[in-house]
Amino acid sequence: MGWLILWIISLIGIVGAGTVGLLTFWGFLGGLLWMLVVTFLVVWFWLVPSNIFFSFVNEGTARVVMEAGELERIIFRWKNHFMDQEDNIWDEEDWEVLSRGEGTRKGKQGTEFEKKIVREKKVKGRIFGGLFWVGWWPFKKIHTYPLRWTDFRQYQDEKTGKMIFKLQPHDEPERDFVMLKPAIYGIEVEGVETRPPERIAVTSRILTTMRVINPRKFLFVAPPTPLEDVLVKMSAHMRERMSLSVIDELITLQGQAGKIWEGWTVTKEAKKILGIGKVPGMKDEKLIIDTLPKWGIRVAKEGIEIRTFEPPPDIQKAMAEKRKQEMLQEARATETMGSIISSEAVARGKDKKEIQKEIDQDPLRRTEAWNTGKELTLKKLAMESGSYLYGEFPQATTLEGLIGLNKRMPMGKQPEAEEPVKTAQVAEPEKEKEPTPEPESEPENEIEKLLSQKEMTQEDLAKLKEVLAKVPKSVREKKGQELARKTYSGEIKVRR
Repeated sequence: MGWLILWIISLIGIVGAGTVGLLTFWGFLGGLLWMLVVTFLVVWFWLVPSNIFFSFVNEGTARVVMEAGELERIIFRWKNHFMDQEDNIWDEEDWEVLSRGEGTRKGKQGTEFEKKIVREKKVKGRIFGGLFWVGWWPFKKIHTYPLRWTDFRQYQDEKTGKMIFKLQPHDEPERDFVMLKPAIYGIEVEGVETRPPERIAVTSRILTTMRVINPRKFLFVAPPTPLEDVLVKMSAHMRERMSLSVIDELITLQGQAGKIWEGWTVTKEAKKILGIGKVPGMKDEKLIIDTLPKWGIRVAKEGIEIRTFEPPPDIQKAMAEKRKQEMLQEARATETMGSIISSEAVARGKDKKEIQKEIDQDPLRRTEAWNTGKELTLKKLAMESGSYLYGEFPQATTLEGLIGLNKRMPMGKQPEAEEPVKTAQVAEPEKEKEPTPEPESEPENEIEKLLSQKEMTQEDLAKLKEVLAKVPKSVREKKGQELARKTYSGEIKVRR
């Protein structure tokens, strides 16, 4: 308004001065130049932003000019795009101009519009850039309309400090342009029960990429709030698909826009429950192939994606615990096989890769390694829970020997006291003296010394490998197994 007042004051001053004869010729030219400058400023900073007589059209948008409440024309700016006679906006890269008629276009080979021919509609009123002449106000005005939609915004949680996504509603009571470029909208589907018998309520955040392809249909054929209505319908379709899945399937669907668009095959178990072999893709829905084109809207190919989904807190905790146990099992398996291979490599004086290759190529060796690994894993689990007792009894080789050993153990059941029976004393034969065991060889002493350590360095392992090569095969294999057991149970820690 300030620019208009300045323009009126300048005009009155020049006309008044000229009327009373106070202006010379050069003064009149100077006043006229001043009026032109003020007029430009008034148009640029007041009339154009107010869509009076003129209007700016930004790149990738369109405006609708109304004449006495009736659609007069559509003005738009979007590089490499054109509008046909039905007011559809096309990408110029998919079309070529035919020589037989100015403005006639045919879809290029290899595109979905290959055999379609349309006639281009010229956009009228453009002055330069995005500045357009609208018409004589107030007879011609830019159309305004209400628009509501939702999307996701990223915020930092004040308690945890983590970045979270929140659904953000938007409400513009009077929007005066139509966005032609693709935009991403958000849907939050709450409280959806997964497929029976699981029936767990989950919440999903879904992203949808859409764009307006016909401003006229979008404004005057679609419902008053088209984007909001489309998102509501989309939410209903996604709720239905989520109810046909279980949590594990929803996890695999995160970020898989192609599966949601094309559909996915269900398991045999799910087929018995649902009675269908495949969940239909969103591309086959009537909303996508029929309703939205009539409203001047198009969903991008593979433009629907499950961004995140959240089960209830107790289910999240259970899933995290399950994943933790799976990772621990993988770690135990890797550690066990690594210990077996390392010990055998040291005992046999070979490289770890050679031992691994032998196990892979020999089914018997592979089975033996698997059984050994299983046994060691079970022992380790028992040790971790404090419910494992390990002992070696070389003298108890038979069942009778084990029973007798049990009675000799401190915790074994003590026999009840009985009256001693007097018997005639018989001279016991003189026991033969047991032969004195030969002293162990020097390499074996060195091996025992190394295996009695609580920590071993890589140098110790190399030395042990060297000493084992000097002893018989039976001793080498026995000591190798002892090394594997002690390293796996934690009796010996190997420093890297």
